[in-house]
Amino acid sequence: MSLLGGEVATIAMPLLALSLGGSLVFAGWLAAAGTLPQVLLHVPAGALVDRLDRRRTMLVVQAVRGTTAVATALLLACGLMPRSLLIVTAVVNGACVTFFSVAEVSAVPLVVPEDRLAKGMGRNEARSHAAVLLGRLMGGLLFGLWRFVPLLADFVACLVSCALLRKMRVSLKTRDDGAHDDRMTKGLVWLWKDRFLLCTVLVAASTNLLFQVVILVLVARLEGGHPGPTNIGAVSALNIGVVLAASGCGGFLGAFVAPRLLKRRFASGSGLSRAVIACVWGWTVLLLIIAVSPYPLFWFIAWGGVGFIGAHMNVILTTYTGGNTPHWLLGRVSGAQRFIVLGAVPLGTASAGHAIAIMGPQATAWSVAFVMMALAAVVLLVRLRPALLLGRLRPAPRRRNRPKEAPAHREPVAAQQGPASPHSPASPHSPAAPQPGPAPDDQEGEPDPLGCPAGAPG
Repeated sequence: MSLLGGEVATIAMPLLALSLGGSLVFAGWLAAAGTLPQVLLHVPAGALVDRLDRRRTMLVVQAVRGTTAVATALLLACGLMPRSLLIVTAVVNGACVTFFSVAEVSAVPLVVPEDRLAKGMGRNEARSHAAVLLGRLMGGLLFGLWRFVPLLADFVACLVSCALLRKMRVSLKTRDDGAHDDRMTKGLVWLWKDRFLLCTVLVAASTNLLFQVVILVLVARLEGGHPGPTNIGAVSALNIGVVLAASGCGGFLGAFVAPRLLKRRFASGSGLSRAVIACVWGWTVLLLIIAVSPYPLFWFIAWGGVGFIGAHMNVILTTYTGGNTPHWLLGRVSGAQRFIVLGAVPLGTASAGHAIAIMGPQATAWSVAFVMMALAAVVLLVRLRPALLLGRLRPAPRRRNRPKEAPAHREPVAAQQGPASPHSPASPHSPAAPQPGPAPDDQEGEPDPLGCPAGAPG
């Protein structure tokens, strides 16, 4: 419900800016104001989420977002809404979405059993794609009724989300003492030390940048291939909407297929590595189809396949992170991932227009396909080795070795003379006896509760 309301409001905000007499430049600044908090606040949001109860965090941000939405709708209905306040509304909405998304994704491993973690992440991914598709459709339709109706819909979605969260009786707070490292940058450090996770995040960020270029390439080719300002007709706008919606449909389908496929085909020790390689090479083939084919039908199929594979990559990333990261660090690691992956979006959007203006849509499509092919070759050469197996992402803590009892025939005869005196040698069961077992946890190289060397994420 939160994502659905957020998408409705996101689609309506630029339309609202234009309806109040704003220019396209102001609408662009408004969109940037909503996106900027989602890029800058993910790392601080992860640190805060790890300290607080995730359920209460989601309740608070939903209440703030709902209050902002209904206040903006009332000002619009009374004709008292200046355009400058729209920037404030967009910033608050973007910040609330950031905190809610980090708290949500880090709460899933706390409520889903580890043997069903991949399936739970897949369903969460499917709900996200469904909410995005439905929210974009509803945003335009509700704005057509009246310009403040999408904000009221966002307010209702926040109310329903808060009601559902209040029904949860489980505490989602994992940090209850001072035994863990609470540095805000700990998530980035953990990400840096896990080679597989770092490479997968960098692959996701790189492909995310390329896909922003592909979106503008598809718009330019469907519109007629003119990089300059043109008048887009109703038929062209419909074609653009249908083709771009294909990735959402493919992602929704892929989110249901991904958990089963990963479990059956990529459940070995190197399975996750092979799955990432297959995803990147699959994207390469699909981008080559977009570059070669002049037919929008093939673009629709290929772009839907991009979304289908993207759902698999997201499930791989979230499942590995949720199962291979300690719970007290989930928020910061998830925030660090989103900071890197979403940070590539504005860079890709900005570079797309310049690339198309210089080379044209066709040459840009070929360039993106070749860059994706080079990335696939690099991923194939770099041997990604996930630390643990899929389905066993969170190993049980290692038990300390208990002292073995000495054989009966080796017991000293003095044992039959009564209890030992305070000055006699301590028996193996005496409290003063040295207990064999592992060294203290702070000793370098010794196993920690995650089953990994100390200081390494596995």
